Amino acid sequence: MSNVISQALWLTIVGMGMTFLSIGALVGGIFLLTHLTRAKENAPSTLTEPTQSATGGTPAVSSIWDAPDAEIRRRAVAAAVGVAMALTAQVRVEPAVDLGVTATDAWSAYVRGQQLSSRSRYESRRHSH
Repeated sequence: MSNVISQALWLTIVGMGMTFLSIGALVGGIFLLTHLTRAKENAPSTLTEPTQSATGGTPAVSSIWDAPDAEIRRRAVAAAVGVAMALTAQVRVEPAVDLGVTATDAWSAYVRGQQLSSRSRYESRRHSH
């Protein structure tokens, strides 16, 4: 083979090898991070299993939703969700009369208006000097 072709093949092999090694290292890092951050399957959960209280033999509350004020918490969460939904809701107003203007026409008119206003600002700055 000629020297140019052998160099091209060598560069291709090295480049592809580095590419696949980089992808392999990325996948290996993802697996490692997943393994390190995964919760232990045999470990007891502190929120689901009742524990003994420090004052006596009665079990402590196992969850915040089992507490004596759980109904107040549920209502507070429902109110917070309602407020968040109301704040993020967008009111859609339908026109009472069909004007025959499509969204594309409206967008084109808006863009043309922006171009004209930009041009007028440029002209006013140009003539003010």
